[in-house]
Amino acid sequence: TAVTQVTVDNTPPSARITYPQPDQTVTPVRGGVTITAQVEDLVGVARVEWWVDGRKALEQTAPPYLYQLAGSTGNHNVYLKAWDSAGNTYQTEQTSFGVKP
Repeated sequence: TAVTQVTVDNTPPSARITYPQPDQTVTPVRGGVTITAQVEDLVGVARVEWWVDGRKALEQTAPPYLYQLAGSTGNHNVYLKAWDSAGNTYQTEQTSFGVKP
């Protein structure tokens, strides 16, 4: 007899942008704005993609999950796509924010 234990993961990771808040206007520090996120999964996060103003800006495979937006005053939109180790995906809502000159 043989016993094989199998874990089925059908639950996508959770993700949210923690800074800046939606519709917030922020002041750059040292010429940029650090956008931060919280990404979690029970089995493990495989990768996170940052999408800024309609373009893929960065891909990360380990925390901390943050993106440095440099020298861009005006209004911006950002969202994340996250994958867990089992291949489940999650996409955050788009967050719009402004950067002061």
